[in-house]
Amino acid sequence: MISLRGLFIAACVTGLMGVAEASTVKLTAEDGTRLTAEREGSGASGVVLVHGDGGSSADWKSLVGRLASNGYSVLAVDLRGHGGSKPPDSPADDDYLVMEKDVNAAVVWLKKNGSENITVIGASLGANVALAASASNDAIDSVVMISPTLSAKGVKASAAIGALGNRSLMLVASDAETLQAKAVQLLSAKAQGPNHAELLSAAGSGTRLLNTAPELEGLLFAWLNGSLLTNATGSRTVQSDDVSDIQTTGKKLEDR
Repeated sequence: MISLRGLFIAACVTGLMGVAEASTVKLTAEDGTRLTAEREGSGASGVVLVHGDGGSSADWKSLVGRLASNGYSVLAVDLRGHGGSKPPDSPADDDYLVMEKDVNAAVVWLKKNGSENITVIGASLGANVALAASASNDAIDSVVMISPTLSAKGVKASAAIGALGNRSLMLVASDAETLQAKAVQLLSAKAQGPNHAELLSAAGSGTRLLNTAPELEGLLFAWLNGSLLTNATGSRTVQSDDVSDIQTTGKKLEDR
């Protein structure tokens, strides 16, 4: 087994200089939608953080600071209809299907501000949106999906997994999340490039796993610095004795 504690400590002793102060930035998506995002840090490695449905960039607050202090340029975006990007009305069904444009606007901003490689980390709905964005944007080098489902508000992961191609993918969920755990297994099997899939023994879903599963933060740092795949004996490391027994009969998983 990889020592996540050791990987995390190693990550924490690098990139401590030149951290840009936290600030709010304004973005404009390709379709003209105005967005806000919280920015912190600087460096050649950029990270876009994408929250879940009903959430905001504030869901990533603790992680943003730690990423920034370790040499990453971080942009936590408020998806349209959420947080500082919220119009008078809540997002309509059609808005979810174009939220990938919000992620792409964040990628453009990071590229213009010095980031040479980009990882997009999404949680819950944000996981699916992150993957969808990668399907239309080859400037995204790597994707992390926390608590993904095969379909979230109509954003279908199966429609985008093939377009990711040989780019790297990490998938994480709690082993208590039935649909999410199954999605992790199925998406890992469909991924064409290097990937790491892991089920955590913790309660919670999405960004809440950062609080309930302390090892998740170590996993993220190990993924970002490249040591996770380098040290892994295989690309698929789903760790659950009963994931194959998850009930999948009835309504199609993708439509749940």
